[in-house]
Amino acid sequence: MRDSSQILEGGSGRSAYPLALCLSMLAILIGSSAVFGFILAKSNYGIDLTDESYYVLWMARPWDYTESATQFGFIYHILYVLLSGDVVYVRRANLFITFGLAFIFGVFLFRRLLGECRPLLSIRSAVYNFVVVGLAASLAATSLAIFAPWLPTPNYNSLGLQGLLLAGIGVILAEGQLSLQSKIGWITIGAAGWLVLMAKPPSAVALAIVVVAYLAISRKLNIRLFLLSVTTAAVLLLGSAWLIDGSPRGFGERLIRAANLYGTLEAGHTVGSMFRVGTFIVTDTIAYVMEVVAVVVLVLILVAVFVSRKVGIIVCAFGAMVTVGFLVGAVSVDYPYTTFQSTLLLSAPIGGMLAAVIIGRSRFVASENRSLIALFGCLIFFPYIYAFGTSNNYWMTGPMAAIFWVAASLVLLRIASPSPEVWALFLPVLVASQLVVIGLLSISMNYPYRQTQALRQNNELVYFGEGGTRMRVSRDFAAYFAALRQVGQAENFRPRTPLINLSGHYPGIAVVLSAKAIGQPWLPGGYAGSQAFAGSALDGVSCDEIARAWVFVEPGGPLKISDDVLQRYGISLDQDYVRVGKFSSPKGAFPTSYEQYLLKPNRTPEEARLGCEQKRRSVAQ
Repeated sequence: MRDSSQILEGGSGRSAYPLALCLSMLAILIGSSAVFGFILAKSNYGIDLTDESYYVLWMARPWDYTESATQFGFIYHILYVLLSGDVVYVRRANLFITFGLAFIFGVFLFRRLLGECRPLLSIRSAVYNFVVVGLAASLAATSLAIFAPWLPTPNYNSLGLQGLLLAGIGVILAEGQLSLQSKIGWITIGAAGWLVLMAKPPSAVALAIVVVAYLAISRKLNIRLFLLSVTTAAVLLLGSAWLIDGSPRGFGERLIRAANLYGTLEAGHTVGSMFRVGTFIVTDTIAYVMEVVAVVVLVLILVAVFVSRKVGIIVCAFGAMVTVGFLVGAVSVDYPYTTFQSTLLLSAPIGGMLAAVIIGRSRFVASENRSLIALFGCLIFFPYIYAFGTSNNYWMTGPMAAIFWVAASLVLLRIASPSPEVWALFLPVLVASQLVVIGLLSISMNYPYRQTQALRQNNELVYFGEGGTRMRVSRDFAAYFAALRQVGQAENFRPRTPLINLSGHYPGIAVVLSAKAIGQPWLPGGYAGSQAFAGSALDGVSCDEIARAWVFVEPGGPLKISDDVLQRYGISLDQDYVRVGKFSSPKGAFPTSYEQYLLKPNRTPEEARLGCEQKRRSVAQ
């Protein structure tokens, strides 16, 4: 029986179809550009008053806080300042960075996978480069899964993915030799480790273990180059420590304080809880769709291998048309985005891997494929690294980095079929993955996270953030913003006035009022240790700021933090504050609206400061 490479070449004896290549790449380029452009156009729609507002507060004033487990605020503060605090432009920059890094990762990946086949393709260099660009753009589109649910504002998750994409570029370039390309790869790995550490320290530890294992198994581990990588990470980390806290010791103390602070929250961020697999739970509908997509991808690949490679053109043309149809039609889905819909991103890679197993057989133990097998193992773990350390289910979080599962399946297909036309086998996996991402984004835009209506229905223009960002929101959100600002203006609430938000959610109140959220950007409610967390966070705030602080409360809310926490600072809300504003919370986070109040201090700042200092002295004794 002929091997898969002979079958794929077909009976014509020709080794390439330049026209077929160009048409296929043009089709998937259209699809990828449409997805990217659609998200870019929607970047000024909708805002989540909880998580996204926390991200904005962190980016805007990261030095306001002395404890931080993640340093994404300091990294993205550069973007925030360069873009004059415009949240929409910061979102767009985040989109460009994510897609750009994913595209570069794809270019180097496909140069690696197709490089050995290039002499056999018998095509011009320009056509070969166009193939690489087309495939890379299609792969990059799958990185956009991180924006579903609709949280496009830069955060620790996006920084973690960007760091992992940089790590992916590094492991592809890194070799055991002291060549320029290899050195660049090792330096990139070091920079990636630093970036992931700034996003989420547990993920950085997991990344180091996986990358070192890959380099050792692929026999690329070189002590001198390894030290180059470590030195790069160390220099970047020390530079960050000096910029953030003035010294490495100060930065270390920041991390220790953050660990102690977040330990009081009891949100499940313990060392023991990190090492888990998570529960794989999906609805019957999602399981059915996963099975269908996996089977379709498997059949298309087998058809491309055993019948005709021209199926690649059909797949791409169909995929591009469906892609444009999804976007132009603004597909409506009759159920909201749920926590496990992201597992749909597993379906296309699974189909590709099954096809590779069927057509590969003995090639998986061939010694010449050792490096590629190691690369497959490395990439398959990257989504787990991305999720590692979160208190959420790993099967919900990991698929946001599903681009690496897609890439791993392509590596496996390359091992299974070394034919010069292996590009045709990549297409079903890439197109199917792209369509799944489009579906998830369509759902999330129809049911944006903690918002009340589909993005396309947001027609009210509001200003949000220090940069005067013009955003389109729902009518109830716009009315809520207007009511807050009206009260603030009437009561002479000045920008940067300290604010203690005891609602347990809606840190966006501080953004709307241009206030300074003290203690932490967000004092989260709903956890066993929320009360202790709020107290510990406010303990680090000076009595001068506490004395000048206004208070925002939601007495009947499900996530409220008791005002008892203020007694340790000599504050009684009933006696020392007066209600100046009453609001009804939007229903984005909960199906019920709750009454909220803005409270203004009725004591002089000096009187309140003395009361705070006296209470602290008595507690200390």
